[in-house]
Amino acid sequence: MLSCIIREGDNAVLDINNSHKMFVTVKPGSKVKIGKAMCSLEPLIGQYYGIQFALAADGQTLEFKRPKMERDDGTQKDEWHANGTMDKNNSELLDRGDAHQNLKPADIEAMREAGMGGEAIVEALLANSETYESKTQFAQAKYRKRKADKYMAQATLVRPTARSVAEAYFAKSPQKIQGLRADSLALLLSLANIGSHARVLVIETCGGLVTGAVAERLGGSGLVVSGYTGLRAPSLDIVRQFNFPASSKASMVTAPINALLQCGQPAPAEIPVSAPPESNAAAAEAGAEDTKQDTPMADAGAEQAAEALTPAQEGDAAVPVAGTTTAKAEPVSNGTTGAAEGGVAQTVAESRSGHDATSSSTRDLPDIVQQTCRQGFSCCILAAPQVQPLALLRKVLPLLAPSAAFAVFANCLQPLADCMLALQVSKEAVALQLQESWWREHQVLPGRTHPEMMVSATGGYILTGYKVVTPA
Repeated sequence: MLSCIIREGDNAVLDINNSHKMFVTVKPGSKVKIGKAMCSLEPLIGQYYGIQFALAADGQTLEFKRPKMERDDGTQKDEWHANGTMDKNNSELLDRGDAHQNLKPADIEAMREAGMGGEAIVEALLANSETYESKTQFAQAKYRKRKADKYMAQATLVRPTARSVAEAYFAKSPQKIQGLRADSLALLLSLANIGSHARVLVIETCGGLVTGAVAERLGGSGLVVSGYTGLRAPSLDIVRQFNFPASSKASMVTAPINALLQCGQPAPAEIPVSAPPESNAAAAEAGAEDTKQDTPMADAGAEQAAEALTPAQEGDAAVPVAGTTTAKAEPVSNGTTGAAEGGVAQTVAESRSGHDATSSSTRDLPDIVQQTCRQGFSCCILAAPQVQPLALLRKVLPLLAPSAAFAVFANCLQPLADCMLALQVSKEAVALQLQESWWREHQVLPGRTHPEMMVSATGGYILTGYKVVTPA
């Protein structure tokens, strides 16, 4: 179970004035810039997550700030009449800049030199405002917050959860997480049926955000396999931001998709060799005489032998990237006798060497991963918008168990629409749904509701469904 107390060496999200978020590591010697001062994070060790701190009067150290309860600031709730009107309204307020404020900048600077903190300065600004009392409660709260953000530096240390990490990255650098918003991440986890003791396959290019969110949802009970299709595994640095215990770290495994596919398939049978090595020359001469006849039956037999000796290349094929095409393999010509003789021998050697290489990579997988590959994963999340969803999904479908739920995230609608149509035609999945996540904050107050105007346009698109096995 995650601790609620800040410990030395923990990673956390530092929220400054509810507007700026950054990732910090709590250590005795670590400092962070809050406002215009460099403050040490050592006083935060041993405190609880979510506690609000503010700069002390010296402007260099952080001190605990007691949260204000309702009506602690002296403001009263607006009184509503039976006809739906209030005693106060802002219709007669005119914005004349600093004309309504009797406290001048020189007075504020003198208060700072006298050692007064930001809270005292904010209270003085409220007391010297000519229009503060005539404003509604909502307008007073907005005015107070605006002055507090300017003269008071408040910081809150937030535990690194899937939501807080996603919000921090989306606000600072959304390109690192492929524009995956916190609500879209929650939809992925819910629609993919992520839960305790689940066996989850994750393929992502979001820096490890999805893998960390899945591991957090499992809580150490289950398995998370982060697969990849290229030669190198993608970066999963965001997983380090989570303060995972040892059980959650042990449940995360990184493996190539080709090794997982090979692990789920039976080992190829050994090819019997009828002639001893000493008789290779005689066999070659006999083969040369046979090929001189150039019969269609001989050509068909050679093609069948080549297909039987060559391992299946569908699992090893590179997944095409969206916007590009994949080159097709050129057929091998068996027009001459020497090519036909050396072709089969070379195919046997390549088959054995390729099988040995794949077997060595398969043997490196933990036993629980090998067992899961044979039984099938119960859940799957694909969050790689640069890769064509249909090609990637068909590559991983053999790894999923029947009735396994999958969710595919993309920034554009059309690739997922094509993938949905192809799955409907092939009948490889059922209950297919394509939806767009929408998230907009609203300020709900008595008698009025005000939506936020500055919001992100879209949170991406998600395709969900369940794998089915068609009868033979």
